[in-house]
Amino acid sequence: MKKIYLLMEDVWHKRDVILPGMEAALGPGGFIAVDDPEDIPWDTLERDVSLFVSQKGNDQDLPDGGRLFWITVERIQKLQNFVQSGGGLLCIHCGTVLGAADPQYRKLTGGIFIRHPEQCPVTYAPIRNSHPIVEGVEPFTVPDEHYYCELSVEDVHPFMICGSVGNPTAFGGWCQELGAGRSVTLTPGHTPEAATNPNMTRLIRNAVKWAIRG
Repeated sequence: MKKIYLLMEDVWHKRDVILPGMEAALGPGGFIAVDDPEDIPWDTLERDVSLFVSQKGNDQDLPDGGRLFWITVERIQKLQNFVQSGGGLLCIHCGTVLGAADPQYRKLTGGIFIRHPEQCPVTYAPIRNSHPIVEGVEPFTVPDEHYYCELSVEDVHPFMICGSVGNPTAFGGWCQELGAGRSVTLTPGHTPEAATNPNMTRLIRNAVKWAIRG
């Protein structure tokens, strides 16, 4: 049976926030969580993996205090082949923090992080009847980072907006079809309150189901 892999944890986003939300959405045994990109089966993605979940910005801490950028040209190509051949990709929160990553990876995600104001109460509101991913999801307000992303608006389908006091609204969720595969992005998830909110966990479940055509 093909598996769901979660690549998690970077300099600013730790597992004690990420894991509870994913476990609430999919169950503790519903996915394989790794923080080292070397533990992803890159060479057998199409055979062994149904969904690749990124909750990792394009950097990670190293024991010597340095930083390593995990996105490489080779891995981008493998992910691209995986999705184009029918695999699913789900980017959550910091999965959009790609820095100067290759434009082909930006095409896979459908959008890239630009900035966020100071952490504040953020309201996420599904666009009603816009997509199956928002089925059963109600507007929710949680302390979070209000992400602003640059979207490939001609290619993606937005299904959620987000807003906070004193800041412009932005898209908080979008999806796209790429070849035989599908890609979803959800921007909430910096805090435990955001990651484990019942509406967020429903978004994750719905996104997983849609991305792998479940």
